[in-house]
Amino acid sequence: MNPAYLETIFEVEEALPNHFVIITAYNPKGMSAPMSRNVHQDATLKSVLTQRGHDPVRVTGRNHENTHREPGWGVPLSLEEAITIANIFRQEAIYEVINGQIQLIDCKTQDAQAMGEWSERVV
Repeated sequence: MNPAYLETIFEVEEALPNHFVIITAYNPKGMSAPMSRNVHQDATLKSVLTQRGHDPVRVTGRNHENTHREPGWGVPLSLEEAITIANIFRQEAIYEVINGQIQLIDCKTQDAQAMGEWSERVV
């Protein structure tokens, strides 16, 4: 898994609950994809989440320099359901936030890496 994922900071458009995950559909398998494909996959992901009864909140992950950005969705899902959805969109990892603590979850192994306080990752 790309170590840059551990450096991600987030822009959030609305308040989120105490437990949520962040899933993106951009750049499947960690490979750059054309913007048109990313935008289409993002809309499809939002539709899937909405059809499952959720109201996803836009969360954009980015690097500190703001040279790489990936819009995603914050949504209160179980880890199992989140990984299932992320795998459909061929994602390498998702983020899970529980009671103010964020962790990076590998979608293949489900290994978790603690990343500290969520509030310190929000810009």
